[in-house]
Amino acid sequence: DGGESWRLVSPEGKSIGNRSNYYGQIIVNPNDEDQVYVLSSRVDESTDGGRTWRRAFRYGGDNHVLWINPENSKHILMGYDYGMAITFDSGENWYHPDELSMAQLYAIGVDMDYPYNVYGGMQDFGSWKGPSTKKGRFPIRFEDWEHVQGGDGFYNQVDPTNSRWLYSESQFGDLSRIDQKTGKRKNISMEGKPGMRFNWNAPFLLSPHNPNVIYHGANMVLRSSNRGESWEKISPDLTTNDSKKMKGVGAVQYCTVTTLDESPIEQGILWVGTDDGNVHLTKNGGKNWAKLNDRIPGNPGQWVSRVIASHHDAGTAYLTYTGFHRDDFRPFVFKTTDFGETWISLAINLPDESINVIREDRKNPNLLFIGTDKAVHVSIDGGQNWSKMKNNMPTIPVHDLVIHPRENDLVVGTHGRGFFITDISPLQDLTPDVLSKDVHMFA
Repeated sequence: DGGESWRLVSPEGKSIGNRSNYYGQIIVNPNDEDQVYVLSSRVDESTDGGRTWRRAFRYGGDNHVLWINPENSKHILMGYDYGMAITFDSGENWYHPDELSMAQLYAIGVDMDYPYNVYGGMQDFGSWKGPSTKKGRFPIRFEDWEHVQGGDGFYNQVDPTNSRWLYSESQFGDLSRIDQKTGKRKNISMEGKPGMRFNWNAPFLLSPHNPNVIYHGANMVLRSSNRGESWEKISPDLTTNDSKKMKGVGAVQYCTVTTLDESPIEQGILWVGTDDGNVHLTKNGGKNWAKLNDRIPGNPGQWVSRVIASHHDAGTAYLTYTGFHRDDFRPFVFKTTDFGETWISLAINLPDESINVIREDRKNPNLLFIGTDKAVHVSIDGGQNWSKMKNNMPTIPVHDLVIHPRENDLVVGTHGRGFFITDISPLQDLTPDVLSKDVHMFA
């Protein structure tokens, strides 16, 4: 009766499925209302309207979605952490279309090899490394990819002076240093992590001034000056430290650092954002910290998805929030040019799409890119106007963006369709001087 009344049909006290977390769904066969599927890290099935249950498919992983063909119930599509699977016989046999890239990327990195490699941390599939391009007429194949780290994959940073050394992270800040020449790896996470909380996707970075220096975000900021051999705390707890919010659903914990960046112009200028809306700045390597929340106009107080330092001015930074976790899909993007004293909004003509990442071009300070839950958007006038980058990009969540410092490529990490790469050299040439001309010849 459309939800007016309900009755319990499953066995009382018996849970259906397991670890459903954010992807649990109930799917009903459009041709048989008594056939019901429950998605979790497995798939459970009832054929009697929910009274009895059995394990349905010995396939999949963390299963997100199930589609049943209304014309033929034996034809089923299932989406899970590793991609998509298709069956034409109700799950007796499955086909996985490997020709489709379906990687759920959280964070991406690049190295300085020729050609350069891209690195991506994936949901439930570890971290992978692959070439950005290949010589000759052959495409990049599955065999060209190398599995570099297990678990759920997240940030990967390569020493820009020697790509032999890869720093790769799994969930909750589990950090390893990998010798890509010998294959040896060493866990360099801070021993014991006493009194610390790490985000599911905890940020870390190699200092642009010294690749031996690593910054790692927990509920505070940690620093290593010797490639992870030892660590020191350089901040107090930068979150709200609210005990009511710390423990989330399932294994996830909150009141954690979600983003941090160091100015490439001046060493020791660090910007930090947290999942509970705090934004902090230090100008002296962590000796003193300033909380900037009250200086941000219309501060939404939501999850800080990125705060990044400018490549062109030490006092300039960009800040984005995402309200996705609160069903608030408005765009929040801000800029400061005075070390966070004042901020302006750059969300003038952006659509209602949660923003996950922002990047400033290394050559043209007016060239900005943002990744939202649907697309990549570009601005050639410092954020006054934005345009969607379409071409062959699908509608897909964009979780990370990297601009390769040598090749001028924009590398896009999507949560569902893997990597996309495009040359942005023509966009870099669109300076105010060029834009004022009637005609310009691009190189």
